[in-house]
Amino acid sequence: MTLLKLIAVHILALISLCLITVQSFNCNEGPPGRYCTDDLSGYHICEVVVTNGTAQLKDTLVNCTDCKRCSCHVGPKCPTDIDPCSNYVQPPIFGYSFTLRYHGIIKDVAPPGTFVRNIQGLWYHHYSGTQSRLSFTDWENSRSRRLLIVPNGNGNWTQYNANELKCTNKSLTEFPVYKIPWDYNADGDEEILGFQTKRWKRIIGGRTTGSPVKTQYMYTRFDEDHGLMRLVRIYNIESGLRHTRRVNKTVGLFFPELSPFSMDLFRKPPNC
Repeated sequence: MTLLKLIAVHILALISLCLITVQSFNCNEGPPGRYCTDDLSGYHICEVVVTNGTAQLKDTLVNCTDCKRCSCHVGPKCPTDIDPCSNYVQPPIFGYSFTLRYHGIIKDVAPPGTFVRNIQGLWYHHYSGTQSRLSFTDWENSRSRRLLIVPNGNGNWTQYNANELKCTNKSLTEFPVYKIPWDYNADGDEEILGFQTKRWKRIIGGRTTGSPVKTQYMYTRFDEDHGLMRLVRIYNIESGLRHTRRVNKTVGLFFPELSPFSMDLFRKPPNC
């Protein structure tokens, strides 16, 4: 998943922590066991029952209570020695206005060989009520992409997605606040670049043997000097039967405010 797509997922995932919604689920898609619902509000118990000599999988839905949620992620089977419902630690929200610069690599491993691509990005997020705006550019080798959100004069915003070949746009009624998505779990501490960071994790997929699995990590630390939660690293692993992709992005700079602020940073891409 590219960072551009990752951003779209993050900024739109403003989901209520205690919202319970019944999701589509089929026990026959995987082996017996306990599996989180898609919204993590509870879990399914898939167990084999025999009726009139015929074995079949029975699905029993259990809802977590008191704002607890299923901690086994969406896809994998829950371990047998834990209660799937656990207390939830809300992921942090980053500063409303910040400048972020990152660099990293994308490493693809498949039977034809190993391919490595360099990536880097620059992100300006300026929050100022109805005049809030966002500019994000990332480069993969020599190719670039651009995400721009600017006021449209009607109290709403226009979002532009552009690369060298095309540009698309759509209207937004709310300016996005950047935060770690709701379905990441607190996953302990880890030292990165000499800083003690909080690790956040989610797993998607892996319901059946050999099915693709996405394991995604985000690392944060609180900057006491500026009173700001900083993003330190993003690390994603996408694995399948014949292909593995590792995306490692290290945030080199994260400032609490644009410095200096310039409207030139938010000019519409030339091909839009």
